[in-house]
Amino acid sequence: MNSSRAVHSVVVLAIGVAVGACTAAAPPSASTSPPSPSPSAIEAVATPAPTPTVAGESVVPATPAAVSNAPFAFLVIGADRHTGKVGGFTFGRYSESAPWLPATALDSINVASGAELRVELDERGTIDGWAARIATAADVTADAVVGLAEGRGPAAAFDAPSAGDWVVSVTITYGGGLGSGAYFWHLVAK
Repeated sequence: MNSSRAVHSVVVLAIGVAVGACTAAAPPSASTSPPSPSPSAIEAVATPAPTPTVAGESVVPATPAAVSNAPFAFLVIGADRHTGKVGGFTFGRYSESAPWLPATALDSINVASGAELRVELDERGTIDGWAARIATAADVTADAVVGLAEGRGPAAAFDAPSAGDWVVSVTITYGGGLGSGAYFWHLVAK
């Protein structure tokens, strides 16, 4: 009977260890990926930190803090820079998926028809290749997307579309094999 009790004790101990291993929390040093934010949360967020000063003058940070880990893309029209909204992207170890962003999700930007446009990334990324596409602002599901231009880095440069109300998407292939991302702007061309 002692050997049967010993076997029973070993079985109970083994089951307890197995159940404990299945329910134990990961140690603090274990790498777990954080939950992905929803596509609507992928946008610039103002930082509450005070603005630093140099010799009594305010210094404005080059790039806003972000919820997303993708580089920021800026649409450059003359001296004006407009931050794009990132849709789906893969950048290094980070990835988000998002559908076409409709005009209602974007701030409108007035531009002259045919004006020279450039898209540049912040210091975290470089452009290897790019493709610009457009759809009318009324086409919220991008059923009739048309190619506008494409090329290779270091900046995407193309002409604004003809007069109309447009959503422009520029898909960028990041340099260094870091992935790709789609950026959106709502352009009102006149």
